[in-house]
Amino acid sequence: MGQSKVIEFLTLLLIVIGFSSSIFTVHAATYTPGVSVGQWAKYETLYDRCQSTDPTMCQSQGNGDLNDTDYGLIRIVDVSGTTVTFQLFTQYKNGTTSSEGAQVDVATGYSNVSSIGSGAPSDYFVLAGGLQMGDHIWNFDTAPTFNLTTTEQVFGVPRSINFLNYSSSYSYSGFTFSSSTGFAFDQDSGLFLEVSAVFSSSSPYGSSQTAFAVGMVDNNIWLTSTLPDFTIDTVSDITFQAGSSGTATITLTVENGFSSSISLSVDTASGLTCTLDQYTIQGSGTATLTCNGQPGTYTVTITAGGGYATHSAQIAVTVTSAPDFAINPISSITFQTGSSGTAAITFAGQGGFSSSIILSIDAPSGLTCTLDHYTVDSSGSATLTCNGQPGTYTVTINASGGGSTHSTHTNVTVNSAPTANQPSNGLPLTYVYIAVAAAAVVAIAGVVFFLRRKPPSARPEPSVSTPTPQSPA
Repeated sequence: MGQSKVIEFLTLLLIVIGFSSSIFTVHAATYTPGVSVGQWAKYETLYDRCQSTDPTMCQSQGNGDLNDTDYGLIRIVDVSGTTVTFQLFTQYKNGTTSSEGAQVDVATGYSNVSSIGSGAPSDYFVLAGGLQMGDHIWNFDTAPTFNLTTTEQVFGVPRSINFLNYSSSYSYSGFTFSSSTGFAFDQDSGLFLEVSAVFSSSSPYGSSQTAFAVGMVDNNIWLTSTLPDFTIDTVSDITFQAGSSGTATITLTVENGFSSSISLSVDTASGLTCTLDQYTIQGSGTATLTCNGQPGTYTVTITAGGGYATHSAQIAVTVTSAPDFAINPISSITFQTGSSGTAAITFAGQGGFSSSIILSIDAPSGLTCTLDHYTVDSSGSATLTCNGQPGTYTVTINASGGGSTHSTHTNVTVNSAPTANQPSNGLPLTYVYIAVAAAAVVAIAGVVFFLRRKPPSARPEPSVSTPTPQSPA
């Protein structure tokens, strides 16, 4: 049905009925919902026609709007106390749809859908269940009352039906207007079964007649019918390595003549990006989901909505680490100037890494560092050797291989070598130097004196005389 037009007609009809209610003997009615969550009723336009001596009159009345409708649907979403929340859905013949959320209090008739004149909004789609002839359709004295309750066959099942009928006419200065309206409601559920109306007018300029009827054609309240719908097939989980991407196929299957287009959306967690190759599918079809992101485990939600139906599916996405390598921590190096210090550099492959690793060194001025080799395998090692001037340095080791580059740092401390022991006599160093110099002078003077000394002259050997004996005196 043309949803806006139906609402307009229902409003117009109930304006007249509301001001011209008949008085009946009223039993003790209770105004509680007769529907439950998940129930639905499907409606189609039974006819929508206009006849006029002036074709422009039919055009101005919008004849044909209902004929553009494929079907309409009322689906109960929630029941709480006397409040019923439901969805009004319309499927048009051109493939487009419209949907509106509605809410009604079956005790007061208050609703967010339609209104009588400038008064409070009132609803005529769902009434209280269990009402009968003579009861007000809402629980106040000025509300319209049912004209008749009878039992009829509805889709092959006997159902009690409440009727609300009214006819009126008006004439003034050659202009005549008449209307005949009728509502039929299922007694147990309170849902309307059919609404029909005939509007006739005549004037000195011509005459016209407009008639329409909208009726229930299916339901799951007392029938076992199934709505046209669609399903999302089970989606395979996705696993891939970081730096690449993973895909999965989203398959939609329509059922029971579902003809609306289906819109898709993707909800992902931070660290993962997922897209679809198409976001709208007409009928059964597929879409490809593509994801990429950082290592981790994620849950992706695919939501599909079409017509009155919404379904979702969740997919587990696992992103593993790409093949890589790590440089294990390097110990610091300490040594004295004049010598050298060493440290071992070791590597660990990850995720099946098997490429060779190329090494290089960045050492600051004052320090010289080398490696015993500059290419290692994924589980190899190299020895770092450093020497240099006293100081504290930071040496950087760079490593690249298999598309990955890493670096690490180590601290190098070069201490000064210890100096020679100093004299322990406590004399100032100046005096020591003077004493050393004086001793050297004395030594040199002695050598010179010795070399320049003349040998002594030959001395005559003393003669030995023999004493002369003397005579006695």
